[in-house]
Amino acid sequence: MSEWLQVKNLEMLVSKSELNLDINKNSDLLFFSCDLLNIARGRCDLIFKKTSPSSKDFITISIEKPIMEGQINLPESKFESILSNLNKFSNINNSKKLKIILFLDKPLAVNNHGLLSLDQNIKLEITNLKMILPII
Repeated sequence: MSEWLQVKNLEMLVSKSELNLDINKNSDLLFFSCDLLNIARGRCDLIFKKTSPSSKDFITISIEKPIMEGQINLPESKFESILSNLNKFSNINNSKKLKIILFLDKPLAVNNHGLLSLDQNIKLEITNLKMILPII
């Protein structure tokens, strides 16, 4: 018998990252492809955009595919700070993975085996974000 938990955050490890620079436009993007830790058989693609801080951060979850898609909107100073820290991290340690935790405005129903229960596509607001860079 499965017990259902209400999960208000998504934990993930970055498996691939890219920085897309556009010289003619101010539309630099950080792209992260992640493996979910607290949801079974799932992935998450995150895009960090350099944009106005008034834009909402969100994640969309489809019932048709196991890939969540999120967008994080950052002011230029925060975007540059993240880039700087990622650069330092990559120079120190390439063997350990970056961990990202997204905090959501509404909980997700997950059973004790980590399976997510959805009856429709959903879009949730991301209320906070934590990035954990292992050093040792």
